[in-house]
Amino acid sequence: MEPKDKIIDIFSKFLPERLSNDIKRFPDLITSYAEKKIVTVLFADIVGFTSLCEKLTPDEIGERLNRYFEDTWKTVKKFGGDIDKFVGDAVLVLFGTPHCYEDDAIRALYCALEMVENGKKHDFQLRVGINTGEVLQVMLGSSERMEFTVVGDVVNTASRIQSMAEPGEILVGEKTFSDTKEFFEFEIKKDVKLKGKSEAITLYRLKSAREINISPSKFPVINRKRELEFLEQHYRTFREDSLPQAVLISGEAGIGKTRLIQEYVIKFMKDFNKEARVIRSLEFRKQIPFWGLRELMKQMLKVKSPEDLGEAVRRESPEIQKIIRFVFGLDLLPEDEKIKYFIFKEALELIESNAPEFIYFSDIQWLDTLTKEFIAFAAKHFHKQIFLILDTRISEDIEGFDPLVLDKLDKKAVDKIISLVSGSSSVPVELSNLVLRYSQGNPYYAIEFTRYLMEKKLLNVMRGESYLSPRVFNIEVPDSLRKLLESSLDNTTLQERDFLQKASVIGFLVSKEDFINIFEIEEPEFEELTSALSRKGFIIPERSGFTFNSHLLYEVIYNSIFEKNRRDFHLKAAHYLEEQEALPSVIGEHYFKGGDTEKARKYFINSGKIAKHYFSYPEAVYYFDRVMELDPREDEFLDFYTYYSEALFKIGHVEKAVEILGRGLELAKKLRDNNSIAEALINLGNIYMKKGRNSASYLKFKEALTFTDNIKIKCRALINMSTSLIASGKTEEAFELLQKAHALAEDHGLLREKSLINLNLVVLNEIKGNKEEALAKIRETEKIAKREGFYDIFSDIQNEKGLFFMGEGDLKKSKEAFREALDFAKSSGDLERQARVLLNLGYLYGELEGKKEEALSLYMEAEELSKMLKKKSLVWKALENQAELLIKKGYYQKALEKLEEARAIVEDLREEDVYQDILYKLAWTKIRLGMINDAFMLTNFLDKKNHILLLIYIYLDDVEGISSMLNEIEDELWLKLGNIVLTFLNKDFEAFKKLHTRIKPHLLDLPYFLEYMDFQYLVLTGKIREAMKFKDSIDNIYFKTLAEFYLAVYLNEIGEQKMSVKILEDVYKTAQKENFLELEMWSSLLLNKDTEVEEFLDKMFGEERSLLDKFKSSRGYLFKIIKEEI
Repeated sequence: MEPKDKIIDIFSKFLPERLSNDIKRFPDLITSYAEKKIVTVLFADIVGFTSLCEKLTPDEIGERLNRYFEDTWKTVKKFGGDIDKFVGDAVLVLFGTPHCYEDDAIRALYCALEMVENGKKHDFQLRVGINTGEVLQVMLGSSERMEFTVVGDVVNTASRIQSMAEPGEILVGEKTFSDTKEFFEFEIKKDVKLKGKSEAITLYRLKSAREINISPSKFPVINRKRELEFLEQHYRTFREDSLPQAVLISGEAGIGKTRLIQEYVIKFMKDFNKEARVIRSLEFRKQIPFWGLRELMKQMLKVKSPEDLGEAVRRESPEIQKIIRFVFGLDLLPEDEKIKYFIFKEALELIESNAPEFIYFSDIQWLDTLTKEFIAFAAKHFHKQIFLILDTRISEDIEGFDPLVLDKLDKKAVDKIISLVSGSSSVPVELSNLVLRYSQGNPYYAIEFTRYLMEKKLLNVMRGESYLSPRVFNIEVPDSLRKLLESSLDNTTLQERDFLQKASVIGFLVSKEDFINIFEIEEPEFEELTSALSRKGFIIPERSGFTFNSHLLYEVIYNSIFEKNRRDFHLKAAHYLEEQEALPSVIGEHYFKGGDTEKARKYFINSGKIAKHYFSYPEAVYYFDRVMELDPREDEFLDFYTYYSEALFKIGHVEKAVEILGRGLELAKKLRDNNSIAEALINLGNIYMKKGRNSASYLKFKEALTFTDNIKIKCRALINMSTSLIASGKTEEAFELLQKAHALAEDHGLLREKSLINLNLVVLNEIKGNKEEALAKIRETEKIAKREGFYDIFSDIQNEKGLFFMGEGDLKKSKEAFREALDFAKSSGDLERQARVLLNLGYLYGELEGKKEEALSLYMEAEELSKMLKKKSLVWKALENQAELLIKKGYYQKALEKLEEARAIVEDLREEDVYQDILYKLAWTKIRLGMINDAFMLTNFLDKKNHILLLIYIYLDDVEGISSMLNEIEDELWLKLGNIVLTFLNKDFEAFKKLHTRIKPHLLDLPYFLEYMDFQYLVLTGKIREAMKFKDSIDNIYFKTLAEFYLAVYLNEIGEQKMSVKILEDVYKTAQKENFLELEMWSSLLLNKDTEVEEFLDKMFGEERSLLDKFKSSRGYLFKIIKEEI
């Protein structure tokens, strides 16, 4: 051995094993090594050691301590920890570094319990303090002498906690308790004041390890229909046929194995009134022979202490006594296959003697070998009622077990998880994409990540709607997930971790060329490392480099970098990418993270301008916000504030836009920058115009003209003045201004401005009825915009063209124009224009062509784009349009959800007219669903409440109520509708048919309501065959189902019970699915299902007893039928 190697070999004894191996392999990296990790720190101190030293010689003290420390070392090693240092009689133990396991906190507590017991063997009493949190593990010291250790508040706090413990006591901090409370019993110690801490904290006294069982989950099983059917089939065979079952479920950590099994653990306990056997495997017990079988036998023999074990040995048969002694390690197990077979056979007989049994071994990848052999033996030889179920994170094949592999969840299922965790009724697209990206369809990751977003106030829920914070870009990985991923990195070398850290600075997608040039490594080394890391599953090779395996892994690696190293890496990347003329946003981000704020500001300003140019307003706002946080200079602010305010305005942040414009205007006046003053005034005018303050906006535009000689700005002011005048109905004055602007644009060759002027001239000519002139301007603008590449204007003029031809009744040309407008909006990436065109196209399909499904799809797409833009005025319109179509189709529950979401948005925008319209449709929808009390309550806030009251009385078949409302209503349509219903209820069918032919309503679902009345008329007049045929033509699921129910009742009355029951089954299924409360109640009663009538009536009528009495009166014939049936 070389002298250098001998020195390293000796030196290694003073370092953790893994680190000493890294020193041998990578001596150049070790001195700069630093990494942030979550660890659990254990401090243990001998009580009264100072007074003991006074009684013993130094030799005796050293000898006793060495014996104690030797046992302590063995205990620590057994549980996977590492002794960082001995400080006199105290010991500092780390769990999580340099080796990292996902259950480090659990290991630390088991270790502490054993250390306290070991201390007693050496006549020592220990005080133990344990704390969990982030530390920096680093080679610390000078160039002459260094030490590997960890630093951070968590270490100091662990020491302080230890000092508060009583002799023989183990105290743990909040984070440690949170990570381990499922596995141990604790006693709370509140309001403990630690030295050096300003506030009192809560500590927890560790009492003992606890039995592991499964309690009911807060969350339902999501999107696991196939898997539940698989388990249900096995469980049914077990329960009904008393046959043994063996199932092996596999899937990655967090995929939902335990949650799925939970369903059947609880079923077993309910069905058989006995506990299920749950054995949770832990990695550090893998080397203990028969550990899993031992835990199972403990539960079966009710062994909780050494005394219980002794009692079990005494009371059981000689055969059971023998296997207890072998399994519990009281006797040494000989290497004899016959003995092993004897143990397996007797253990199996013990289990079967207690049948029925439900036995669940979790995480069998960490189960000891002998228990695994026993499980395989049991699966072959079970013949009694035993349900044996296992789960594993790795792909395993055990003979006799039916395998079930759990896949990741899809986007829809992840959205359900977000709703359940956050309590929101809707999930915005950006939230859905964010959680899906970080969770990759893993349910546990999705739950923890959503909780993290809420805890950090990055996700807020108001009135059932989710809102993402603009700061959502600053993501950290929740500790629960971070620990899981840190443990997966444990099998990498120091060189590989250094490589991954540097790669994470470049980004999620790493270019080979960029990495080699920034960090100056040779290509063969790059290839070797990427190949090794790909095999280990950390990266995915791409043609030009690689990506990280997941966004969560990427974040964990990036956040593990020592701050100083991270800044240096970012500056290296910034300098290189600047030379390569990369995207300003990327360069700016590297300068920002590298600490050069001046250069970061410059690049963020450019990034914001570029984003705005490409209509990505939320992104523009994000970069301008970043600039504001970095305290821009006056000249910098003047350079971008008009862009900033316009982007804010576009995403609906009007108040902030006004604030920014105010600051900019003040600064422009101070610096006497007249063009900037004019730009600010025009932007302020736009905001006033958006708020409907046309006169105020006109004055701002007019004032802007007085400050500038810039022809483009003048044209813009004149165009906007004309828009204000058009909105105020002053078309002649608007026309004069547009002519003036047109002359300026013509004289100076301003083609873009000329096109914008033409857009307003199109609108003016349409208002005036000059259709030929409007069409001529459309065609002229089309040519200019297409030739010059003004895609935004081309999209707008095509949209106007679509509206023009729609007004002319030429739907084919209208549709073509809208489609072209949409294509150009997409090509320019303008989401707002896309959303506006989609709304127009949806109207064409839904209202004019009757293609409701196509229209619904277009409105949904408009909603998604509007939410991405955060454009609330477009979101509510898309939601309302969808609700209208859903009402017409009879899908009232879905319509209700859309309207509630729209209501929250409109309430926030304070648009009173729109708010009234939404409330009106909400009340209408609730009536159809049978939520009469809710609809009645809404009439207190409605201007058109008489229409809704009339609908309620029609629903109740209340002749008196309908008659009273007809005296209050003036609207001709509603008067006709009320009279039609009255004639029908009075069975004046001749008058009914006459009135019916004189009304052609197009309002929401009224046409289908009248069709339903036609159906009733056919039944009541004995035309059953015609009625059945007519029923199928009703294109509204509610009225169609109502007709089916009416038909079923009629068939029951004439003795056709078999056909009646068949129809009622279909009615019940539809009513349950669509939440048609009344139909669900009646159909379930008629089918003799277990129905809580009062519960239904309470949902429908609440405290409105008078309405309930009317309902009972009008439905008396049904109550009579059901009474007779039952």
